[in-house]
Amino acid sequence: MRAPPRWSDQELAADANQARAGFKKMRLDEPLQRWVDTFDVHKAQFEKLLGEFGLVEPAHLTARRVAELFAEHLDEALRYLTGPPISADDLRVVAETQSLSSAALSRDKASAARIAEIILRTIDPRRFPWVKEKRMSTRQERAAAVLASAALLAAQKLATFRRNISKRAQEQSVKTHLRDVGLKEVNARNIRIFR
Repeated sequence: MRAPPRWSDQELAADANQARAGFKKMRLDEPLQRWVDTFDVHKAQFEKLLGEFGLVEPAHLTARRVAELFAEHLDEALRYLTGPPISADDLRVVAETQSLSSAALSRDKASAARIAEIILRTIDPRRFPWVKEKRMSTRQERAAAVLASAALLAAQKLATFRRNISKRAQEQSVKTHLRDVGLKEVNARNIRIFR
């Protein structure tokens, strides 16, 4: 059996420097347009949520409106009205509902009503101060809320995108290295778990 490789401090430092340089290049070469496009998509969603669906006024968030928002694929934007934003999984548990599909919420008015209540109860008071203060919003407040919300959601989306890209690149790099040293990949198989 061969002894495992051992790296010197200098070799480890050189590898670390190479990894930092690769990371720096990846971040600096990332297209700014990806951010702009992602931001614009989410800005349009929040404008639609606050404008067309009238959610600048909390009374407009009814059980029927919740089902409509999910049908219009505005559920993610809806979840980002809260402070901090609430994940779909967390919302499902807190609202005590089996499904967040628009069809299910159209049938299950009680779950849709609980979702509306949760959103209104946890709405971000910094981005939507008029809701907690029970007053009409100003045009400037709505514009600021749309921009802040779009930035928040776009940043989260791109952070997730970056993590997934990095994960795939790292996995591929490890696979390539293992093949290069003579190992062979085998097909995935089920692993029994005893409980």
